[in-house]
Order: sequence, then C-alpha cells, then structure tokens
Amino acid sequence: MAEHIAEQLRAQIVRRELADGDYLPLEPELCEFFKTSRPTMREAFRILEVEGLLSIRRGGRYGPKVCAPDPAVTARSLGLLLQYQDVDLRHVYDAFLDIVPTGARRLAERHTKDDIARLREQRARCEAAIDDAGALLDESTEFSLLIVDLAGNPVLAVLSRLLAEVLRAHRVAMSAYFEAKPGVRAKRAHDVLDSTATVIDMIEAGDPAVEDFLRGSLDSIQRKALRIPARNPVQLV
Repeated sequence: MAEHIAEQLRAQIVRRELADGDYLPLEPELCEFFKTSRPTMREAFRILEVEGLLSIRRGGRYGPKVCAPDPAVTARSLGLLLQYQDVDLRHVYDAFLDIVPTGARRLAERHTKDDIARLREQRARCEAAIDDAGALLDESTEFSLLIVDLAGNPVLAVLSRLLAEVLRAHRVAMSAYFEAKPGVRAKRAHDVLDSTATVIDMIEAGDPAVEDFLRGSLDSIQRKALRIPARNPVQLV
C-alpha cells in the first residue's frame, strides 16, 4: 500500500501537478484520503524522501514539502552503481569528454547573442573564483555544462550533469582537489580562463574546430590538474 501511495504522489510530482515547493496536506488528511494508516503513510513519505522528492519536517502546520527531481540524487545512485561495478574514473571522464566538445561544435553552428552573453557571464564567475581552486573547478565545470545546455539536446544536458556530479562526489569523497604548489595552481587557473575565453570566441565565430580545442583543453585538466592515476576506480563511499 505504501508503494502504491508513493507511486501516485510520484506521478503527480513528475507531471508537475504538484509543484516544487508545494506542501502536501497534513498526515491525518492524507490518511483519510488514501484510506490508510499513519504507519503506511509514513512509509510512503520515506520512499519519496529517499528519492529526493519530498522534504519532511516534524510538526508544524504543513505536510511534507514537494521537491523537484534533483540530479545530485540520481547521480549518487549512478555513482554507487559505477563503484559497485568497479568502473575506473577515467571512463567517467571519457564519457564527459564525448559529450561536451560535441556540444561546443553544435553551439558554434547555431547560437544566439544571448547564448554568447550567458557564456561570458559564466566565465566571469570562473574569473571571480580564480583564488579558490575548488570553486574554480566547480565554476569551470558549470561552464562546460552550460555549453551542453545551450547546444539544445536536453538528454545530453542531463547526462553531462549526472557525470559531472559523479566526478564531484568522487572528489569530495577522496578530497582530490587541486594539490599543487601555489605557483602551479595559479598557472592552471589562468589556463582555465584563457581556455574558456578562446572557446567563447570560437563559438561566436562559428568555428567547428572548437570541438577539438575543447577536447584537448578538458583532457589536459583531466591528466594534469586532477592527477588521475592509471588505476582509479570511482569511489563515493
């Protein structure tokens, strides 16, 4: 019964009949509506809470809060599956490298002034984070994800974000941020800024060679800045 109730509520959330931030009725009202007991209703809540679709607070005047599907929740499940299958982190990066540069070429072929403006805004965020290695890595990743978003394929956009989140979770678990002398970190930071500026210019010019340029740039970050060893399985826990 709990699974049945969770399925009904899940369907309403993903169909946007229940919007992100909405509150469900209080538990007694839902029990009456579904003709079920409080333990069963709470089990249904727990199922959806684990899936990241409900946020549950104890007490108060409102029921559970509806949450939009979160890529981080899906990415964690994906990451645990990859870890269980002993997948090497390099293959996760390779998949990311298969998506982002292709998106850059497609964006170069068909883009708007607004697309270029958004890329420049994200690059400005990278520049603002130049003195914080971890923040710069996050912002430069967002730059790559924005390229895929703007390229127009929503499936590839979701996949690239899931892969990026797996990589981020791995870094957090392994504390594997930039580990280099200050001078080396500074050079890498400026390399990121130079690379993003070049990518924007190439996209704006409609240059399809941006695909090869970006692939080389991202590969350099993979091999040097993140220091991925020959054997490095995905590890989240």
